[in-house]
Amino acid sequence: MTVAEIARRLGVNKATCYPMLVALQDSGWLVRHPVRRTFHLGPALVPLGRAAAIGLPTAELVHATLDGLAQDLGVSAVAIAPAEEHVVVVDVATPSAAHAPSLRPGQRIPLRPPWGAVFVAWGPEAARDRWLAHAGPDADRWRTVLDTIRSMGAVIELDELFRQRERERAELASPMTDRATLQSMVEELSQQPQPVLTDLGGDESHPVVSINAPVRGANGEVTLAIAAMGFPRLLSAAEIRAVVERVRAAASALD
Repeated sequence: MTVAEIARRLGVNKATCYPMLVALQDSGWLVRHPVRRTFHLGPALVPLGRAAAIGLPTAELVHATLDGLAQDLGVSAVAIAPAEEHVVVVDVATPSAAHAPSLRPGQRIPLRPPWGAVFVAWGPEAARDRWLAHAGPDADRWRTVLDTIRSMGAVIELDELFRQRERERAELASPMTDRATLQSMVEELSQQPQPVLTDLGGDESHPVVSINAPVRGANGEVTLAIAAMGFPRLLSAAEIRAVVERVRAAASALD
């Protein structure tokens, strides 16, 4: 529905209605179509719908799971849901007020390599092909990466510009909140030689951006992903393996 249609149904003027819709969009309750400019129900309602269907406080369970993960690992924990050509941040927990999250609920990130691999790795072939189409000449390499992700049970995203990006963010004192910054980061990560870690052997340290694990729905589809992100330093292979197991356990608790 458009702003005018919603305002008319509610019996309020557009000037009053629009800020409300923007606030609901920022929280992930609504999504606005980029071309038609119409509003639709957003992904933050998914946990509420599931709770209504199964009689459990799913939204509370998700946040409690995120909070436990954030406290255990000392980094931000994020729940992300698929939404057509994007992934959407549904909920965020941080270990303390001093840890500003990189992402916030309602933010949308393009569903293209390397972002969203946690959904397509276990998804249907058609969704995988659409995602791989964005990889261009690297599509075959990414197809192999998706196979490896399934065998590992998690997605370990890397950032070769980790130190530089952390310095820049510290100087700006702001998280990745604007769409342009997110788009730029997606582009940079997709062009790196190794945006996803596929080998946990050895003792090398790696610049980990996030570690994601899938949450399965009743039919086995990935309806949500749990991610740990915001690591303040390089992680050794042993540390990464430990975090992978903790994130996978958190995701499994919500299956």
